[in-house]
Amino acid sequence: MSPDEARELFSEAYEEALAADIKLAFDHALEADISLADEYAAFCRALELMRQRPPPAAPNLLPGIQRRLRMQRRGAALQKRFGLGGVGPVGLGLLMLAVAGLGWLALELVQAALSR
Repeated sequence: MSPDEARELFSEAYEEALAADIKLAFDHALEADISLADEYAAFCRALELMRQRPPPAAPNLLPGIQRRLRMQRRGAALQKRFGLGGVGPVGLGLLMLAVAGLGWLALELVQAALSR
């Protein structure tokens, strides 16, 4: 068995899932190559360390999702209530500019009428 073939079997050897003849060839490959045996020992130590540490807690995404859904529902309700569903920010800006222009025109007309 070549060292590359033995490296491919590290996981199965660690889990003791190798067939007897393959296990024997794997053991002979480790005995024949000291660096391969060191790699396998490091692999086993790394897996042992991973098993000792508790897995990290999964983040709780539910409150954020619920908050976002509530905000979307509020936005939809406001659009229905005030009828601004298709206006958008640019349209709303133009509408406010038109209202300001009409207010200015009304003030000018009132001032002109008062100055006569």
